[in-house]
Amino acid sequence: MNKKWVASTALASILAAVGVSSNASPVNAVSNDDGNQDDLDHKSSTDKKDPTVASVLDQQGAPINEDAADAIEANENSGFNSVLPANAVAAVTQASTSAGVTKAQQQAFLEKIGPVAQAVGSQYNVYASVMMAQAIVESAWGTSTLSSQYNNYFGIKGDYNGSYVSFPTSEWSADKGYYTIYANFRKYPSATESFADNGALLRYGISGASDFYKGTWKENTSSYKDATAWLQGRYATSPIYASTLNKIIETYNLTQYDNEASTGGTNDNSVSGTKTTIDDTATVTNQKSATIYINANPNQIAANRALAYNTKWHVSSKVVAADGTVYYQVAANEYVNANDVQLDSEKSNPQVKISDTAIVVNNSGATVYGAANKKAATDRVLPYQSSWITTAYVVDDDGNTFYFVGTDAYVLATDATLKSQQPNEDYKDDQITSYPDIVHVTATPSARAYDDKHSALAVSLASGTDWKIDQKSVHSDGSVWYRVATNQWVSANDVEVKGSNYVTSVSGMVKINYIPGYGVNVYNSPASNNKFTGTRLADGTTWRVTSKQIVDGQTWYKVNAGWVNGKYCIYNAD
Repeated sequence: MNKKWVASTALASILAAVGVSSNASPVNAVSNDDGNQDDLDHKSSTDKKDPTVASVLDQQGAPINEDAADAIEANENSGFNSVLPANAVAAVTQASTSAGVTKAQQQAFLEKIGPVAQAVGSQYNVYASVMMAQAIVESAWGTSTLSSQYNNYFGIKGDYNGSYVSFPTSEWSADKGYYTIYANFRKYPSATESFADNGALLRYGISGASDFYKGTWKENTSSYKDATAWLQGRYATSPIYASTLNKIIETYNLTQYDNEASTGGTNDNSVSGTKTTIDDTATVTNQKSATIYINANPNQIAANRALAYNTKWHVSSKVVAADGTVYYQVAANEYVNANDVQLDSEKSNPQVKISDTAIVVNNSGATVYGAANKKAATDRVLPYQSSWITTAYVVDDDGNTFYFVGTDAYVLATDATLKSQQPNEDYKDDQITSYPDIVHVTATPSARAYDDKHSALAVSLASGTDWKIDQKSVHSDGSVWYRVATNQWVSANDVEVKGSNYVTSVSGMVKINYIPGYGVNVYNSPASNNKFTGTRLADGTTWRVTSKQIVDGQTWYKVNAGWVNGKYCIYNAD
């Protein structure tokens, strides 16, 4: 049984306002039939949803108001509870009371939470912009009951110094359909405590996984987009959670709050918008001219004056208007529209595509630049010896090389080196063991061979061919390789181990010993890179066994449908 993630009418309007569709793809409500067997013993902390948070964008467990709870309960009692009732959809999240939030209310909300988020972001070294976007979504601009009455802007469960409030949440299961439960949510004295609590959650994680949100830390990211991507699936399960936050951040220029609290943007009463001091040079790119606006007001245009095409002007500040329009200050009270000029700090020569990893070699770290331009330096520094995927480099007009390490993020080649240019000593850490067997090449059109030092050879093994192997190597990155000849290795991802030297003929029965009501997967082979056949054997059933095979110490049994893992079987010989 599948269900769709649904947004309330009001929440959908919030998403639509920033260009995000609320019509997410269907997601499985009960099980995953893609061949990956649910095995609780092998779930890592980063594979699960944070149980301490109930996001309005969760596919299950989202906080709802009492009207939605009553509608779901009535539907449940009627016996037609497999579909969310229509009269509950409009109230399915706390955001259902937010329809019609005005720009004035939005601006007031930003002015209220901006300084708080900025201070918390500085304290925990996380993005204030991300937390503000979360608060906008989770509290519907501060209009939800949970936020307006109890100062809980993030849907964090539990209690705060003993204070809490109970709210219904929408749940779904195969046997019950939609139903509601009540959960306790933290009640805060003010927005300050709510934001501080969320900042601490992002920095210190959850019970048993202190680094659960490490992908949101500034030192581990290139931009806020890395942080929002990390939150998706962990903080909220919606498939559009990251894109929703990104659009809100961009639409309302929330990145202005990501600087240290002492250097953030300030409101200037002489201009209409948020003003931030910068030091840059603008070149007019509008071939007609750049119109001059008095105090960044589009309705106040300087008479008989404009900036000529291709002329350069010093810029002392940046203003972001309420509608998101950006202006640059070129004189005491004179501004130009950002669309008519280009800042020197944003100029960048064409990229040259590469595929490599940049490793920071500067002991003081690598300064991050917003463009391949020394004038585009930011306050972010990538730690010494940290590694970053790079897909391009740029050489500026002065001959400086920059490596592209993320959205609007570059580092100087003098601060980092490419992995491909470093002496490759990794092979010395290979763990090599004897492993006589046969592999079948599954890669198309062939499997590339590599030498003992991990360098690619001009040799490939054709798809569908079989090769004897005598050794197995596990590299420092965890990858597995097999030796097919002297100084020739193939990746385990490109072959299938046939395990012919480990097969033993047996005659007996196995009883599946798993979880009542569930079944174990049947695979095409016992190899580490085996494939799920699509068949499952139910718990408690008994099957005839013809062969037994031990691979890497794990016993597998051959039944008529394929191979099953011995740890889920009780074997009895005839």
